[in-house]
Amino acid sequence: MNTPLGTSAARFPTPPAGSEAAIVADVFALSDVGRTREHNEDAFVVADLSNAAPIPFDKDVRQSVGPAGLLFMVADGMGGAAAGELASETAVSVVLQYLQEQWVPLRSSEASAFVETLERATDVANSTIYRYAAEHPELRGMGTTATIAGLLGDTLYLAQVGDSTSLPGPRRPGATDHEGPVADAEADRGRRDQ
Repeated sequence: MNTPLGTSAARFPTPPAGSEAAIVADVFALSDVGRTREHNEDAFVVADLSNAAPIPFDKDVRQSVGPAGLLFMVADGMGGAAAGELASETAVSVVLQYLQEQWVPLRSSEASAFVETLERATDVANSTIYRYAAEHPELRGMGTTATIAGLLGDTLYLAQVGDSTSLPGPRRPGATDHEGPVADAEADRGRRDQ
């Protein structure tokens, strides 16, 4: 099964040769149930790919990019009841587990291998969710969108699944819950109050 997947890359300015400056990421995540739903169907993870361990944070965190890179992933579940929540949590869990098993042991910093591993992780997550929904008819319609970003060296690689959108630039103070670097499909359709 092929996942509808878009990938792209953006290069960050490389520090001058011999400089001690490293690429760092300022990380913060917040998810809100919104005004319409009774429960949150979002899931996210930020992980240091030297060991694929999630980075714990309850405030802004500054994280250096190691040789194996960083993972940033947001999944926005759909399907109502617990189905969307289950789909988004499964997507995050499967992608992270796949990277733990396939990328971490490679000890590589090769861009093509990194992109291929991110794409395979996305396909495995998609297949896992599809199979689970097929085996549980009561969860018909279960699914998730996902924005998966891998930062390796000075390049950010993006994988998009579904109609989530990743937007460039920092989140501006006072932005609504669907504005900033990652905006979901409802924001794209102008329904920013959900």
